[in-house]
Amino acid sequence: MVAEDYEAVLKGKYPGKDHAKRVVDLIRKDVPDANGILYLESQVTRMMEDSDEPEPFRQRRYFYYLTGCNLPDCAFVYDIQSAKSTLFIPPINPDDVIWSGLPVSIDEALAQYDVDEVKLTTELNATLAHLGSENPKSSAFAIANQVSDHVSFIGLDNKNFNVLKTAIETSRVVKDEFEIAMLRKANYISGIGHRAAFARAKTAKNEQEFEAAFKERCYSYGIKKMSYDPIAAAGRAAATLHYVPNNAPLEGKLNLLLDAGGEWNNYAADITRTFPLSGKFSKESRHIYETVLKMQKECISVLKEGVVWDDVHLLAHKIAIDGLLEAGVLKGDKDEILKARTSAAFLPHGLGHYLGMDTHDTGGNPNFGDKDKLFRYLRVRGTLPSGSVVTVEPGIYFCKFIIDPYLEDPVHSKFIDKDVLDKYWDVGGVRIEDNILITKTGSENLTDVPREADEMEALVSAMTKMNPYFPPTPDAEKWSDPNYYTRPAPVAPPTPSPPPEYSAYRPEFGAGLAPPPPPRPLRPVRSATNLTGAHAPQQSGFLDPRGNYQVDFVVDEIPSPTSLSPAPLSPAPSNEIRRVKSSSALSARLDAQEDKPKDSSKWKAALGEAQYFAGGLISHPAESNKHFSIIRHSHALIWYRGPATSVPITILSDEPLPPTRTVWLQQKGYSGNMGMTLKAMMRTTGTWIDVTPATKTGVEHIAEAEERGIQRDFKRFVKKASGRMKKHLPRETHIIRIPAAATDGYFRLVLCSNADGKKVLCGSPVFRIASTSTDVSTVRGSSLSTMPLEMGIKVASTIGSQVAKKYTGVAGAVVEQGAKRLTPANATIKKVATKAYHGSGIGNAVSESWKNGKAGRYDPLISGEAMEPLTILGSDEGPEAPFPFKFAGKVVRGTGIATRELGIPTANLSEVGDEVKMRMGGVFAAWARVLPPKESEDFDDDWHEAIVTIAPLRNAPPGVVLRNKVTVHILHDFSDTLFFDLRMKIMLMGHLHPSSPNLSNEAFLEEHTRDVMTTTASLGRENWGPEVSVSAVRAVKSEKGFKERLGDATGMVQSQMDRIPKHWVGVRSEAGVLRDHVYGNGGLWVER
Repeated sequence: MVAEDYEAVLKGKYPGKDHAKRVVDLIRKDVPDANGILYLESQVTRMMEDSDEPEPFRQRRYFYYLTGCNLPDCAFVYDIQSAKSTLFIPPINPDDVIWSGLPVSIDEALAQYDVDEVKLTTELNATLAHLGSENPKSSAFAIANQVSDHVSFIGLDNKNFNVLKTAIETSRVVKDEFEIAMLRKANYISGIGHRAAFARAKTAKNEQEFEAAFKERCYSYGIKKMSYDPIAAAGRAAATLHYVPNNAPLEGKLNLLLDAGGEWNNYAADITRTFPLSGKFSKESRHIYETVLKMQKECISVLKEGVVWDDVHLLAHKIAIDGLLEAGVLKGDKDEILKARTSAAFLPHGLGHYLGMDTHDTGGNPNFGDKDKLFRYLRVRGTLPSGSVVTVEPGIYFCKFIIDPYLEDPVHSKFIDKDVLDKYWDVGGVRIEDNILITKTGSENLTDVPREADEMEALVSAMTKMNPYFPPTPDAEKWSDPNYYTRPAPVAPPTPSPPPEYSAYRPEFGAGLAPPPPPRPLRPVRSATNLTGAHAPQQSGFLDPRGNYQVDFVVDEIPSPTSLSPAPLSPAPSNEIRRVKSSSALSARLDAQEDKPKDSSKWKAALGEAQYFAGGLISHPAESNKHFSIIRHSHALIWYRGPATSVPITILSDEPLPPTRTVWLQQKGYSGNMGMTLKAMMRTTGTWIDVTPATKTGVEHIAEAEERGIQRDFKRFVKKASGRMKKHLPRETHIIRIPAAATDGYFRLVLCSNADGKKVLCGSPVFRIASTSTDVSTVRGSSLSTMPLEMGIKVASTIGSQVAKKYTGVAGAVVEQGAKRLTPANATIKKVATKAYHGSGIGNAVSESWKNGKAGRYDPLISGEAMEPLTILGSDEGPEAPFPFKFAGKVVRGTGIATRELGIPTANLSEVGDEVKMRMGGVFAAWARVLPPKESEDFDDDWHEAIVTIAPLRNAPPGVVLRNKVTVHILHDFSDTLFFDLRMKIMLMGHLHPSSPNLSNEAFLEEHTRDVMTTTASLGRENWGPEVSVSAVRAVKSEKGFKERLGDATGMVQSQMDRIPKHWVGVRSEAGVLRDHVYGNGGLWVER
């Protein structure tokens, strides 16, 4: 049955009534006089915990099998005697209509589903009572735990909650024509998804790109859900049967195993392919691949009605043994190897399973308690009936966790050659899986995805030859056609709209296998220019850590000033800042959230006006020379907003960039553009700032809207390019962090060939860095043509300063109110106290303490050197300065990745000051104590050993600035106790080593194990205990003199002031400059 055939079948109704009759026949085999009703409920709507959003909906398969209905909160009744089916749907809820529109009506449901009658669920109990009264001795057949409490079977004498479930599961094994058509369509679309994944082999940098490519293609063809979470396992990870992370880098990996299938109206596809990432199998990989392919082909060839699945599974093992003997991995007599079950080390799972509405469909009767390890995980036992669908998925895997016990067992180790085995670990695992329909005389393969080794290499290699910069050639279009490899070529389902034009610059689009869906329209943003009806620039999508846009793309021509309304700029009145009740509340709010000022609309309006002029006056988007070009993807006015301020550029060239390339920030002086060029030619780089981005990332970490803007800039460049510029190809996109050392003024970025900046390759377009901290020197580098820009910046600066003053005034008011409690009320006493303050020298001491406290308060307190493995911290006398180091924080929800993937439960702390996070980076041995909630009993609030990490999160996405976070792993089992929103005290006792964010999971676990042993051994000594350390801290504090106490007090005030995020209104502060240098170069770069 080809594509048009199954589409014709699927135009009809899902045969729910036929299924109901088959189920009744099966029930009567167990209950011969069965009479009464079948009762089923659909899945109910459930809300997510702590949310007003519903959980993802998945229909109950038993309900769907008899109705074909995918609606929630429904019920179904089948009268066995009259063979009448009734579907009950929820009544209209007016509140739901406001948000979700009208639900399916009774008439629509009757037309759509294969039922005799449709009623509302409010009539359910009355209908059941009526049916019971007509047949007094009848039974209600239902499924245990799937009957709601409000349902009453009045008049139905017997209730049987056992046989219905078994009867439906048995009936589901043999598929009818409609079900097979659903499986065909799921396979067809899933096959297109697999081809899309093949196309990513060369350009992909991470496993997750294959999952994304598969899902995108399936969704664009109408699939709503995956049959299961796709498995995209590269290299050795492919030896894990149900690999979960899908997020490992591909560098150095040989093959990728993709196990993925989409679901069409609840019917699943389950397809696996393994292919070489380079386009060419290694010698070892190819041998294993061809062995697995032979296993699959020969197993499929024997399939037909009545075949015993155990025998087919045994055949797969025999062929696997032959292949491993030929490779030299196994040695000895093949019959003895089979008898010893040594092959289970390399093929530990069953050959396949039934497929239908569930991936592992019902009716297989597995025996997971089988003492024979060869058959223990076989999900189908017994003979195969005609009309059933099974997966045939043989595999050979090289998993150390599974194989190592075999190597240690003399019964098995004598059959395994360890030296040869060592050559195969990097193969990981190979699995090939197709979906097979069993017929009376043979079988039919429903899966149509290439599987021959030469075919796979040719397919992947063809994708590697695509030029990611220019559109593919006409000859390459055949690779984008999903019908190219089909046998026979199925007809694709109709698409809802003609294919849109798409960019060939994105490498992953270079070999698109089907027309991508139309891009979402870009939503314009508000700015001062469009408040008066002018054009609004499109936001770039470069988000800072608080979700705000840092820069803007100029996506259209800037309108002339005459197009603006002549009315003066009149921004909407701002909202008053809500005063907090206490300084601690203010501190918590600013430290935890660091929200923008609420009344910054005037500031935004003025900034938008200044950016409007900037875009019109110095908006040249690209600079080029003979060999290089640099495109600036932002406005020409960059408003300084703290350490995450950035400028995005792309470097193009006619040859690959030198690996030692660097990027420098050069300020424009009174000599203008010519002066900047002459200084570069003369290699005068004394005042340049090295801003070479520190972190390499992938295009997958660039937001979709942001990448579309970059591609749009590429198109414009190509359109305008002439001469040698036509040979300039995009090499790298940089998101350059602008350091605080770059004061206000005009700048450009300079690309150099090496680290000393001596050889200049190209300069970028000029841009203006501005803040509200203006003075006369900041206009340096401007010209007559840019004076309107300076006027706009002046307006923005004035308004921004007022906003900042008002915002910081809140903190000032809180501090002042608190100070009143300590200030004498009597005027005479005040006068005497003031004179004493200055006359005694206390005033000078305070001033000196304030000055000294500024310098170095964010400098690291530790050297950052790593310890030797498994050593003991310090001496037995106790920790040395700066330890013990105390701080506290609030436990907040994290990602859960450490617990889920590594088995290491961690607590994430917020409200920890920058003086801790920026000065104490690394991994520490520590004591931790959770403060109990009020009115709690039996709460464990003792001090416990802990490992504290102060570093960017391991799984954090790349950012322009990576800020340190505090995570705590307490070495104590609290059972299922949750600490969210509780306070935790930390006492750092010693530095273990710097954080290593790029370690693999295996290496990280090994490192963590060493840390646990070191921490436990170190803190077990008498002078390292928590009580001794707390006493030591108190003793040090009590012994401090006046000068030290004064330093602590001023430091505390400075810390509170530092938490005020004045940079959000463009104000540069001393604290911001001090913090900025700690972040280093920062920035990101993407290889094109």
